[in-house]
Amino acid sequence: MSGTVPSSSAQADPGMAVSGYIRDELNPSDGDSGEWKDRGCAWVVCSAVFLINFFMVGTHQSYGVLFSAFLEEFEASRASAAWVGSLAYGLLLLGGPFAGTMCKTYGPRKVALAGSVLCFLGLLLTSIVEAFPVIFFTYGVLFGLGSSLAYSPGNIVITWYFEKHRTLATGIAAAGGSFGNVALTPLLQTMVDSLGWRGAIRYFLIWQIVVGFAALAYRPLPPGSQPTQLQAFKTSPAKNYVLDLSLWRNEVFVVWTAAISLTMYGYYIPYVHLPSYAADVGVADGPALLLILGAASAGSRLLFGPVLQLPLLVRLNRLHIQTFSMIVTAVVTLALPACSTFGGLVTCVLLLGLFDGCFVTLLPILTVDLVGVENMSLAWGFTLGSCSVSFILGPPTAGRN
Repeated sequence: MSGTVPSSSAQADPGMAVSGYIRDELNPSDGDSGEWKDRGCAWVVCSAVFLINFFMVGTHQSYGVLFSAFLEEFEASRASAAWVGSLAYGLLLLGGPFAGTMCKTYGPRKVALAGSVLCFLGLLLTSIVEAFPVIFFTYGVLFGLGSSLAYSPGNIVITWYFEKHRTLATGIAAAGGSFGNVALTPLLQTMVDSLGWRGAIRYFLIWQIVVGFAALAYRPLPPGSQPTQLQAFKTSPAKNYVLDLSLWRNEVFVVWTAAISLTMYGYYIPYVHLPSYAADVGVADGPALLLILGAASAGSRLLFGPVLQLPLLVRLNRLHIQTFSMIVTAVVTLALPACSTFGGLVTCVLLLGLFDGCFVTLLPILTVDLVGVENMSLAWGFTLGSCSVSFILGPPTAGRN
């Protein structure tokens, strides 16, 4: 595969381009792909992805509240408590390749449903454990892997259902995680204060039921539409293995994945350490900083969705816009430890949220631009999997004993 942007013909029909799926799988009632792309059923799927991101990513990004509770009850070091949250968030990304492969085999609906069940089990077990090391497995591993299965299919199906409004739909779906952070962080803090962290987590089990219902919007292969022998071969393990390896021969994809992974090393650190760091420097409103960060990120994602479709920005190289956002995000993250006042910290989190919206919105769009819709499932999974290492290592290395 070359490293150039694929031609328009390669992106003409996402329903046909994704390996292992036929057009009827996306909408059995519409034979022409033009009848369902960017239309009613597509926006229903976008709403479902938004809702799933709201609860999945929002829960991960509100981990700073549980982080403080774990420090207090188990007297764990900050590094070890950070490992739990970063492991869970890292596995959300690390499971991307596995989830992408499962989506091609079983369909996105079943994969997302399985993820919600695994998340339910992980959170339930976390709420009853007595030894802190067990939480590494129940929350870090079970909830992390479950959230990966629930989260990953949404980023893939958005590229199938949208072409003209793909940027806008991606921005709306991505904003779900930020809105989840805004809503769930204060809610979790209130529940922890009144019910304890165990009771709060048990209430969060309800969200996993909501995620399961939202996943029903991902249409599976309709009865009677069986793949041909050629399609079955294209989705066989041997064929997929060859395709997996060939993707890594794309130099553009390799450089892109490496750059994103390095940027993500510091991405999750504020979500874990910001409340406790604020307390260390005498700022009492640490949880409010997470709320501000989430609100800025949510507004930014909604803003950049339509803005990036403006003719002027469409003519620009979107990769340059992405690179600028990555640089600003990195510089602001490095500047955070130098801030010791509430005003300084608010300025930093506002900048982080603003450029995070552009950065996150463009991630799947640029990925599909670079590798083509036909390779999006594998490419997105590999990108998330590579970033997971950064997510896992970032917060613990930034913590203190």
